[in-house]
Amino acid sequence: MIFDKSKLRLTRLGGLTAVVMVAIAFLGVACPELAQPFFGATPVFAVEVISTASAQSEAAKAVLDDLQDGAGKLSAREKLKGVLDVLMAQINDLQKSLSGLKVLNEDQAVQRDEYLGFLDDSANFITALQIDAETSDVRFIAGQLQDWRESVFNQETPKIVDFLLTFQVKSVLKIAETRYLKIFSDVNRLIDLKILKDNKAQAVLSEAGLLLTGATELRNQAEVLLTATGDHNDQIRRLLNDSIAKIKLAYKKFLEISQLVKEALK
Repeated sequence: MIFDKSKLRLTRLGGLTAVVMVAIAFLGVACPELAQPFFGATPVFAVEVISTASAQSEAAKAVLDDLQDGAGKLSAREKLKGVLDVLMAQINDLQKSLSGLKVLNEDQAVQRDEYLGFLDDSANFITALQIDAETSDVRFIAGQLQDWRESVFNQETPKIVDFLLTFQVKSVLKIAETRYLKIFSDVNRLIDLKILKDNKAQAVLSEAGLLLTGATELRNQAEVLLTATGDHNDQIRRLLNDSIAKIKLAYKKFLEISQLVKEALK
């Protein structure tokens, strides 16, 4: 949000209506959660869902629900086909998320392409099993599937999830930092307009800034560790989860500031 000086001078002379307009404009920047989901189009909760080992898409969940609802009525072949559908939905979800990553360096782009290649091979394997599941022995196919999941798929997907989460948290941080800078500018202008008469809002905003700085440092540590090891690591996941937690706390600080503005208008 941008205020030019001429508008600020008019606001000073415009009485309560103008003051309220400025404050409402500020609240729109500080608390967009009132009008849209948390973090807009990139909710932190979506990132947390991606961080689960299964990385299930909505399509996969729908298939699982159908399987559970009809568990007592389905034949072994139908259950197997349902499990294959779930796996294919998970693979498609991971492919879509990886393809959506834009700002990568050369090494990261190579790693992303390797993961996409693995997922392409996985999708082809599942497709072959889906074809076989129509007529072949169910136990034999189920055994092949179980062996593949334990020895191949479940070994590689945690690495892909860590890779995805590292860069999706980076995108969420960019949104939060942009929001912080807008609020920082507007808080100073509201103080200049005598709407905010003490330093409470500035103190809370300073706390939010420290939280975002800490979140950035944690995410950067995760990226360094990811690059160094090239493997799934519990420490990477802990760093990313801690980073997300700090971002959430920063948004709570933004809400505190909006409340201070509301109280100042009473």
